[in-house]
Amino acid sequence: MTSRRCSSTILALVAIAGAARAEPRPPQTRPALSEEERALEAKFGAAFLEGLAHRGIRAMDFLYAERLARVGLKNLEKRELGDAMYLFRKAYKLVKSPNLLYYTAQTLEQLGSHLRAREHYARFAVEAGRWKLTKIDPAKVALARRKHGELESKLVALELAVSPPGTQVFVNGEPAGKAPVRGPIWLLPGTNRLVLIKKGYEKKEIVLDQRRPGRIQRRVELLTPEQAVKASRHFREEQARKRQLQLALQAGEQRARRRARLFRISGYAVGGIGLAALITGGVLGALAESSAERVETAEGGTPWTDVREDYDRHGDYRTGALVTLGVGAGLLALGAAGVIYGVLSPRRERDTRSVSLLAGPGRAGLSLSF
Repeated sequence: MTSRRCSSTILALVAIAGAARAEPRPPQTRPALSEEERALEAKFGAAFLEGLAHRGIRAMDFLYAERLARVGLKNLEKRELGDAMYLFRKAYKLVKSPNLLYYTAQTLEQLGSHLRAREHYARFAVEAGRWKLTKIDPAKVALARRKHGELESKLVALELAVSPPGTQVFVNGEPAGKAPVRGPIWLLPGTNRLVLIKKGYEKKEIVLDQRRPGRIQRRVELLTPEQAVKASRHFREEQARKRQLQLALQAGEQRARRRARLFRISGYAVGGIGLAALITGGVLGALAESSAERVETAEGGTPWTDVREDYDRHGDYRTGALVTLGVGAGLLALGAAGVIYGVLSPRRERDTRSVSLLAGPGRAGLSLSF
């Protein structure tokens, strides 16, 4: 009983599904187009509207940008360049058409802004190949490339090599990218100011004074605060002063060593002379004693004339011995003093303690070394 009811239910569901498939589907209706969309479809075709939708551009914005561009071209013909520039920029915000870049480049060129005109001509030549909504006149592309080359001949091409990588480069207050910089940085002839910044390094400012167009190269290396201090003028002067002091100390030590050596040699020589004098004095003393002994041992009744010569010789020898011994002792003492001074003379020790002034960009301090 139950199986019959299930079979009947399944057959009923299959019949309902077949009837649903047999019923015809209503045709899909296309959403109604606005007046602006119908105008653009009539002018460019249905694919154009799909392209607008793909780029997120509304039909009314496209038509408004067209009107702005037409008025801007009239202003450009009348040389009302400020109004033309305003209209072209406003239109480009609505529709990123390469033609608007071309018109803006023409306006900038007539305003004398060769740097920005060159940039817009280059952007036009690149984006013209990517633009598919409307046709781009090939003659415009060729003219833009020629203008681009002519303007580059009036500018300065700076090839900048910056270390370390990741350094931010600003030219006249405008960002110019991060290192390594790809390709040249285009500048107007004259004075240009470059600022290079990276966290952990000292900021670097460079003033370029290039009056003639052409290509120039610059290599810049940012320094850490420690490196900047060591490269500062104060630090170099302090290092030079230290070197001078070290040379003066070395010269003083050399003079002291030479003086000590001279004292030692002189002491040895004087001491040797004093020692020789002492020996001579001893010999003279011995001769004086010998003469005195001969006088004292003379036999009784010996005439004075026979011993007088020995007596006089005793006195001369004795006097000579005393004088020679005294001089020898003095010379020996002087020589010993010279040798002792030369050996034990205090050498001047180098004072390695110093306090140095350190100064760098935005920093100052003292360096104490031992």
